[in-house]
Amino acid sequence: MLDNLPLLISIVPVLLVLARVASVSSLDPGTLALLIQTIDVFQLALGTLIQVGPMILLMAVGVGIVQEPQRARQIWSGLPPHIRYLLVLVLTLAMLAAPPLTLLLAVALPVLVLLANKLGGGRLLAQFITYSLLVVALLVVASPTALWLPVERFDIGKPQPLVGYVLREAENDGRMTILLDRGRTVVVIGGDEVKRREPCRLRKPAWPLAAYVNKSTPVELPLCP
Repeated sequence: MLDNLPLLISIVPVLLVLARVASVSSLDPGTLALLIQTIDVFQLALGTLIQVGPMILLMAVGVGIVQEPQRARQIWSGLPPHIRYLLVLVLTLAMLAAPPLTLLLAVALPVLVLLANKLGGGRLLAQFITYSLLVVALLVVASPTALWLPVERFDIGKPQPLVGYVLREAENDGRMTILLDRGRTVVVIGGDEVKRREPCRLRKPAWPLAAYVNKSTPVELPLCP
């Protein structure tokens, strides 16, 4: 597991990005083509890693240590001191960036793998549990609501405001191409039609562990209608 860790860390973000684009478009050719034309690759990759990167990193490291403790000690003792400090810093930031429930799941996976080894399940069962939960993480990220763009509310003078994501906004006349959250349909509206525009949240977010440690209140956005 530890020998394959760099490969997993490099492949998983690519799989997450592909799964996200496919699920958001519902594999509709027109929507898929429009998304590909408007994708900001850096924004998409960064948004994906922020969402599930800490959980996957903690799971991968935890499972690797549980499965191969001697190999883990050899790798750790062979690292230069500054690399050790950097890894400790990265893992600490990953824990602080993860919500408590996500952190609990990340800890539960190595425990399950350890129990599988202790109960005689062997390496095969441990790998099955590991990759099964990885698939679950992929499916969670690829859920239909997991778009990488901020969701916004648009009041256009109708009883029901539009809620969706701006895929494209013209600089000359302000016309916006919007992917609606409900139905995943694409609409185009003129900039002068929008009476009010503001960011919102589809659901109440799970705050990271850092918010509880610092006893701080993160920025609250209104829920989308």
